[in-house]
Amino acid sequence: MPVPEALLVRAAQAPDRPELESKARPPVGETGSAPAPTADVASPAPARVDADTASVFDGLTFTDVGGHYPPDVTVAAGGGYVVEMTNTSRRIFSAGGAVLESVTGLAQLFNTGGDRLSDPKVMFDAASGRFYASIMDVTQDFVLLAVSTSSDPRQGWYRWTLTAPGVGCVDQPKIGSTDATIVVGGNGYGQSCTSLSSSSYVGGVIWSVSKQQMLAGGTVQWQSWGPDPIYDSPVPAQAMSATAAGYVASSYATAVRVFTISGTPPSGTLTSSYAFTSRFDDPPLAVQAGSAQAVETNDARLLDAYWENGNLWVAGNSACTHSDGVTYSCARIVEINTAMSTATVDTTIQQPGGSTYFPALRADGSGTVVVVYGLSSGSLYPSLAAVTLVGGTTWSQPQFVQTGTQALAQSRYGDYFGAARDPTTPNTVWIAGEYVGGTGWQSSVAAWHTAAVAPGIDYPSPAVASIGLNGATLQGSVDPRGSDSTYWFEYGSTTSYGQATAHASATAAAGRQQVSSAITGLAPGTTYHWHVVATNAGGTTAGADQTFTTTMVAPAVSYPSGASGVTQTGATVSALVDPQGIDSSYHFEFGSTQSLGQSTAETQLAAAGGAKSVSTALAGLLPSTTYYYRVVAQSRAGTTTGATQSFTTLAKPVVSKPKPKPKPKPKPKKKG
Repeated sequence: MPVPEALLVRAAQAPDRPELESKARPPVGETGSAPAPTADVASPAPARVDADTASVFDGLTFTDVGGHYPPDVTVAAGGGYVVEMTNTSRRIFSAGGAVLESVTGLAQLFNTGGDRLSDPKVMFDAASGRFYASIMDVTQDFVLLAVSTSSDPRQGWYRWTLTAPGVGCVDQPKIGSTDATIVVGGNGYGQSCTSLSSSSYVGGVIWSVSKQQMLAGGTVQWQSWGPDPIYDSPVPAQAMSATAAGYVASSYATAVRVFTISGTPPSGTLTSSYAFTSRFDDPPLAVQAGSAQAVETNDARLLDAYWENGNLWVAGNSACTHSDGVTYSCARIVEINTAMSTATVDTTIQQPGGSTYFPALRADGSGTVVVVYGLSSGSLYPSLAAVTLVGGTTWSQPQFVQTGTQALAQSRYGDYFGAARDPTTPNTVWIAGEYVGGTGWQSSVAAWHTAAVAPGIDYPSPAVASIGLNGATLQGSVDPRGSDSTYWFEYGSTTSYGQATAHASATAAAGRQQVSSAITGLAPGTTYHWHVVATNAGGTTAGADQTFTTTMVAPAVSYPSGASGVTQTGATVSALVDPQGIDSSYHFEFGSTQSLGQSTAETQLAAAGGAKSVSTALAGLLPSTTYYYRVVAQSRAGTTTGATQSFTTLAKPVVSKPKPKPKPKPKPKKKG
């Protein structure tokens, strides 16, 4: 029978909210049909932080949740939101990976105050467009079931409690769905959850709950079956396509059993429909690099299940023997055709010289199955990897999602990982799981792309690194999303752009990367539109339109020479005017005092051509007079007034008058 594990501890302290798990299964035998052939999956490709086919985001960590371990990572995706939960907390992302809610305690979602909580599960139901979650309330001895009041998981939730006759505590509750119901299953014990370590196992419990009544937020009808050992560790399957029937899987004794729920509460029925004779055997502990401390892989119960188009997929831990003759823990995947009651896939995922464990799985919209799992060996720290099965026959090369960087300090590694499909992105399966990094256990959430996806584009702040008179440096971020991509910048004075930089490469292996380009030849004081464009085998993405305005300065003026052609009544004044790339105008101010007082006509000056010599002839001046002048140039960038210069007009010529001739002396008169 399942033996409950000890209370989990908080690092370096006594536990304030211990969590409880259970392991081992009852030694009861049963026979059935022959198993399907087994095909073993190879070890992952060389590790990198971002897998070639995924966008990987930082999930919750040991530090984020206040030092609780293990995490028991679960994930759901839908409506543009991604929800990760661990034993105490949740984090919410946008579908693009932006963190919308960093860390929130699950007590807030379930409204449980200081109660001890454990073993959360979350899923998004496409049929109703809502998130559903369950959790074990250790303090109150019941299972909590909740549904979001909208497609936004950050908003309100409706909540109910589930109990079963003859059961004191239900451990490790898991949830599934049908068109009309939410199905819950867990392990029942006779005593209170707070004394679970000494409690007796009484068998599995299964509930069927009216989905429509849950959505209304009022009283709900539900019915339960068990406790009964034949329902050992039941895992309800999430329905990924329309079905009136619900499916529950259990690896009881020597067989994987499938139970079918028909009808809705309070008139539903539960029948045993299939027994697949190939038991999941209890796995050995997993070795890890850097430590003699083994990683606990728990028992051989099933951990995850979904149903789609007549096929039930289940995953769990099992023992398997490698080609070296050594028995290890292996993540095991089984597909059962529920119409024909036959197993069509039976696969173990093996890591040479090491173990794989805690698999979770979902299919994309085309039937490609993605499996996420943990792994470690004598040369590998506890890490996270994923593999895909295309068309039910061809396994891809496994890829690391995250590679561990240190050994696990304690033996407990949790019980399960998570996988989900957002109905709005059918070529992506969201996966979440645990690895060991610098702060103890850490988790990752990844959008695992099963088909080529167009690149993702966003912009840093600021998006324009520098702006000048005639150029700017533009910045963006390109996510190749698993396919080698090319990108470029388009720009122009309108949203038609019209100009583009050279194409550059953004390789898949580099993951999300910052890109930039310096563009030149721009006009000062002009607003430009621009964006990043990237393309790959999945399509082309044009980033959102951005704008910037080049800088501008007022015209520059100088005097290469003084006035010329100075006469008694006129002179030619000149200057050098640089319009600084903007259409400008100029005039000269002048006068016989430094107050000036007179001005020439305004003359236009084109922006093109740089600095230009300008001059104006002044007339009507007074001779022998000192005149002052200056050039004034202006544009929409401002006005520049040159320094005051001076010149003196020529003097009027002096005309010499001829000396008058002396008058002749009159002749003396004759006396007579």
